[in-house]
Amino acid sequence: MFQQACDKGSPVACANLGYAYLRGDGVTKDEGHAAALYQRACDSGGAPACNYLAGMYTGGRGVTKDLARAATLLERSCDGNFADACRTLSQRYDQGIGVGRNPTRAAELARRAAQLGASQNTSGGGRAGTGPEGTTTPPPGIVGGVVGGISGKTVGAAAPPPPPPPPPQRPVRVGGDIKQPTKIKHVNPVYPPIAQSSRVQGVVVLEAVIGPKGNVTDARVLRSIPLLDQAALDAVKQWEFTPTLLKGVAVPVIMTVTVSFALQ
Repeated sequence: MFQQACDKGSPVACANLGYAYLRGDGVTKDEGHAAALYQRACDSGGAPACNYLAGMYTGGRGVTKDLARAATLLERSCDGNFADACRTLSQRYDQGIGVGRNPTRAAELARRAAQLGASQNTSGGGRAGTGPEGTTTPPPGIVGGVVGGISGKTVGAAAPPPPPPPPPQRPVRVGGDIKQPTKIKHVNPVYPPIAQSSRVQGVVVLEAVIGPKGNVTDARVLRSIPLLDQAALDAVKQWEFTPTLLKGVAVPVIMTVTVSFALQ
């Protein structure tokens, strides 16, 4: 039953089938196949499945141990509003496990986990751990689909998939209570040879959109120097900033930046 539903694209069914292969419940135990099924469920929008697959990459169960890959999966699960993933990712940013140590990002994720509420409980009363120590065993009812595990044909009713993430928030303009974020990564522009040979110099003014994670997601020219505009855009899109918090939640912001070109 789960195989047919999984083949039709159900992340719930794929995750529950992955759990069966992980435990050897009703099928031959195969952790590699379990990981592949979790990946399939994760790619279909199953945020809990991304969380459990991160645990497998953390502990090297059925896959090659890869802490950076685990962190990427936790990001996807947290973006899908799975509180456990946000909480675990917060710990990893705090300790620098699989990601660069970033206390600001860790605090942001901890607040997000708290806002999402208590960690998701399963019908079996347990929850999956994907902590830094590295192992994870999903409890029965991974996505609400199995009550008490899988044994032969004894299964429970599948719960509906998790709700879609909220629509992205519109960027807010820097000013007033919205403080300008601090730049933590700067990339100098590459001076175009044609501009140098033409003795063109000056300041290009851009309007940049800084995403919730501090990366530049978009930029446009406000004050142009045609031979220098593209070089300015290419540089600014590589800059990184501290996340901007509004009522404890990271939000995208719009701000004006300048890029100077001066001939030696």
